[in-house]
Amino acid sequence: MKLRPATKEDYDVLFELFSEVQTLHYDGMPDFCRPAKKDKFFYAYFDEVIKGEDKHLIIGFDDDKPFGYIYYVISKLPQNVYRTEERIMYINQIVVKKSYQGRGLGRALINHAMQVAKKEKIKKIGLDVWLFNTGAIKFFENQGFSAHNQIMWHKIAE
Repeated sequence: MKLRPATKEDYDVLFELFSEVQTLHYDGMPDFCRPAKKDKFFYAYFDEVIKGEDKHLIIGFDDDKPFGYIYYVISKLPQNVYRTEERIMYINQIVVKKSYQGRGLGRALINHAMQVAKKEKIKKIGLDVWLFNTGAIKFFENQGFSAHNQIMWHKIAE
């Protein structure tokens, strides 16, 4: 297994991986998520991620074949009336192709992020997950993550 930062030369690989997880999201939340498309939004999003100073997009390879990626951001939350100041890592996306799941590769991506967090003296890693994605919830719980808050929406009838 090999991990390396993504570059603009990886757009085809990124789309292949992104489309797998985005299809899952679209199937679970079609009124909120859009289908995966290799369009201006895709390129704008991944351009920003790849060139972002505190943004890290790491692609995983198994026998030179891409199996997934992890995208995380390191940021400093300022102190305000509600909380103290702290540096955090936030995992925006983690993707492992279905055909590679159950082989410890997702754990390897999380472990990479944890090693970076330790090196950077970051004490918390956060992420969010859709409630319909019970497999991901179980995976994250097995990696030591626990629920911290829940966002709720109320759909207004037309």
